[in-house]
Amino acid sequence: AEDMFSAVPPVPPTHASTPKAIHAEPVAPAKPPVLPEDITKTAELWSMIQSGNAAEPTIRRAIIVGNFEAAVECCLEAGLMAEALLLAQCGDQALRVRTQAVFFEKRRHEHPFL
Repeated sequence: AEDMFSAVPPVPPTHASTPKAIHAEPVAPAKPPVLPEDITKTAELWSMIQSGNAAEPTIRRAIIVGNFEAAVECCLEAGLMAEALLLAQCGDQALRVRTQAVFFEKRRHEHPFL
């Protein structure tokens, strides 16, 4: 009884000395997105939140510029606790501890054992 692997036909040899021409068009480097310089300021982000704009675009902008503290604060203000805890992991230890403290404080009335 012959198995199917022993019946595989041999692969024809390739000639390593024969170069294959690759014709590729040069690719221009992608341009970074244009963002206002002052978007990294927490005060600017807070004014956007307080003016009644949706929180998610503000959170997105804060993440793009690496302002995780502002993103976490926006999440907390909007009541997005899971997102705040997740984004706090991208920041420093103080941000993680502060976010966890806010989370436990808000949940203390619902779950007194926390």
